[in-house]
Amino acid sequence: MTISQVYEKFGIPRNLREHMMRVGSLATAILGAWKGDMPERNRIIQTCLLHDIAKPMSFNLANNTHFKRSPAEHERLLKLREWLVATYGADEHKATVAIAKELGCDSGAIRILEEMEWENLGRLLDRNDASAILPIYCDMRVGPSGVLTLAERLENLISRATVTDPEKIAESGRRAEVFIQGFIRRDLGGILHEEIESSLEQWMDAEILHPFNPS
Repeated sequence: MTISQVYEKFGIPRNLREHMMRVGSLATAILGAWKGDMPERNRIIQTCLLHDIAKPMSFNLANNTHFKRSPAEHERLLKLREWLVATYGADEHKATVAIAKELGCDSGAIRILEEMEWENLGRLLDRNDASAILPIYCDMRVGPSGVLTLAERLENLISRATVTDPEKIAESGRRAEVFIQGFIRRDLGGILHEEIESSLEQWMDAEILHPFNPS
């Protein structure tokens, strides 16, 4: 199944598709500069492309100020949320993992996806788990409108207070950037929005179980 088909099957709205594809493209750019082998690269990219697949179940549909959805789209998302909860349960993270299993992701990809919570980053850094750290770092770099530097993204998160204990998350994010930088041949801070945005279309026809393409 292609990534486009997956997103269609689960009714993923455009802004959420673009977010996951940006996270996947950032991870691909980083993995393309990896020193030596990274055997879990396909699993990492799968995680990036699926990590918010159940996100519509937690959309705040009562507040339409930011997204300005049409009445038809609003109704569609309400029905999608109801279907996701009825099918996979009300826990968004568990639903995401269940969908990944349904799509055929192997146990290694499921392990990485299960760890993909920002609050886990400090523990993952303590055990040097590069495969699980990378998707979280990439997610941290992608804002609502595109890829940001880590400093820009953290400033945005802290000012909006959208995460629990933002200072702790920010410190873990900075540690993650230093950790990942040690594995790659290019400057992480130099991977910016324009480069990532130009690569988004590559994902539409990629197979979800074999998505990695370093070019």
